Amino acid sequence: MAEAKQVFQTSRKQEGVLLAFMGLPGSGKSTTAKALSELIVGSRVFLEPNERLWPPAVTGRHRYGYFTALTWFRSMRIPLLYLADDVRCSGGIAIVDSYYDKLIAGYLDDPDMRWLMPRDDFYYSIAKGMAELDWAELPDADCVIFLRVTVASWRQLLSTQMPRHGSGSGVLTQFPYTRTVSGGHVPLCIAVREPGLGLRSDV
Repeated sequence: MAEAKQVFQTSRKQEGVLLAFMGLPGSGKSTTAKALSELIVGSRVFLEPNERLWPPAVTGRHRYGYFTALTWFRSMRIPLLYLADDVRCSGGIAIVDSYYDKLIAGYLDDPDMRWLMPRDDFYYSIAKGMAELDWAELPDADCVIFLRVTVASWRQLLSTQMPRHGSGSGVLTQFPYTRTVSGGHVPLCIAVREPGLGLRSDV
């Protein structure tokens, strides 16, 4: 959080600033993004749809296709990212709770990401090409904050953040994603989140 506030303080003297969050589903990205926006007076926060609003395209991705779920989320998040960029360009402070679409091009091929889309999926090459275009064309954030949790902490967070998609749904297979992304090709501000203990910086 300290690094994010420092970026905000130095950037506000020029134009605005765009802060973005990354992390596992249910790790508290939206909750933390909202909390940060309350600390930064005048900032605007843009949040992706809550789990309760996910349609069959997402909840039934094993039947309707991984690409269907992927493109639904993208269609929800991309407009928010551009709205956040508009706020920044007008001199404001914008916070988005997901920067996934911008960064996924660097991680989609990693074996730890097979839960998102298997390499043998008919639409994999299309998804890869779309991700590479998004990396090139989508707005850049000024600071990316990655929320890292332990397995035990994540189980606890899932029970409250994503009760319909907890440990029984196979969601825990996504945990290696934390190693893949936090060790990836984009500089990140790592924040460790522990239930009941808040956040601490890890860099």
